[in-house]
Amino acid sequence: MILFERIMAGGRRLGRTISSKQNLVYPVVSPVQDERFIVYDVKHIRIPNLPRESTEVFELILCLHVALFTALQFVHLYRTVWWLPQSFNSSGVNFHLIDFKIIAFIFAVLFRRLPYLMLKSLMPSSTHRLLQFILTIHMVSWIFVTSFYFWKERKSFLHILYLFMPIFLYTYVYGFSIQSLWEMEEVDSPESLPYHICSNEATTIRDQVESLRLEFNCRLRKVLCMSTIISYYATFIPMCFAQPYVHYDLYWVSQHLILCWLIIFSLLLSRAFCPDFSDSLHKVACHLGSWTRLRPNHIPSQLWYGDNLFPPGSIVKHQRELYKADGVLCVASEPGNPTHQRFQMLFNGSSFPRLLIGFHTSLILLTMLILLRTVEWYQLISIGTIIMTSFYTYIRLGRDFLTLAKMYEAERIIWTHGT
Repeated sequence: MILFERIMAGGRRLGRTISSKQNLVYPVVSPVQDERFIVYDVKHIRIPNLPRESTEVFELILCLHVALFTALQFVHLYRTVWWLPQSFNSSGVNFHLIDFKIIAFIFAVLFRRLPYLMLKSLMPSSTHRLLQFILTIHMVSWIFVTSFYFWKERKSFLHILYLFMPIFLYTYVYGFSIQSLWEMEEVDSPESLPYHICSNEATTIRDQVESLRLEFNCRLRKVLCMSTIISYYATFIPMCFAQPYVHYDLYWVSQHLILCWLIIFSLLLSRAFCPDFSDSLHKVACHLGSWTRLRPNHIPSQLWYGDNLFPPGSIVKHQRELYKADGVLCVASEPGNPTHQRFQMLFNGSSFPRLLIGFHTSLILLTMLILLRTVEWYQLISIGTIIMTSFYTYIRLGRDFLTLAKMYEAERIIWTHGT
């Protein structure tokens, strides 16, 4: 339950807002030393405990997505017309044209965490670093042996470059840490979540905004990196290593690459931006508030001070501009600061969960529109499989959105009646 109270010195509570001119600005002092100063005591609703899959289960689900998208891309490349009387094929795919060493290379790169997590669960924690080192040596050796085979077979430096280009992106985002190569970050564990702490100090609130903003950008950067690497190896590498005499629909193969990237991107988003993290962003946005620029500039006002919290409706002057405070609780943001404006707009209320579910809904509608225009048998199988796999992420995001939207609506009603 949310409590919205105005507490004055001596423990007295006010049931109405003081409208004296000297109380337009409320410096925050704790404990309160002057009766002119008002402190906002806010307690948020705790988010319910939503069940989440373990790291091992999520990695297994991700690997199933990768296997399906890779298999579908090979179907796009090596399909046949076996039903024609003049066809010499008895199956729908030319399996003899598929280079299974490419498949082994793709799975060795993208499935590397799955055997590690299985072995990790059976071994004591003191041996996890040794296990990572052994598996790293094994994977690097396998990659070099496979690369030597492709170099000997094709005599092309370009094909070797295709295999290792994502390493530069991965190194730029994750660095040279071996642990990040094997450990999937526990984005919803208590140790990894940057919890919000309610504060009556404007500088503390802005510091929390900056910390959460950096964490948000870091998670988004990792999601973009992983979705790009997965779609690259699962869909682009089979195209690069297709035989020159194989004819395929370039438009459809490229479309499959884009859809694969979007599906994986949405799946990783649902994992990285879990409800607990989104709720922390929302709580800080409630304390941050926002400002609206006023015209003209001759309205009576006072200077903005970074150490003060301002109640809604306050008019301040900052950098020769007038601003009016907008918010339900208080306003701690800097007037005219674009970073604070974007943070407030994106994370206040259920805006961010609505954006996630809206993005995935648009993705499902797009694939359905493609399905309506599809006539080839392999295209029907491909789009139908993509639609079915996308519903897992849709259910996750839909549950998170409904839970957070109902909770924030209750907050808004209580805050409105409390004021």
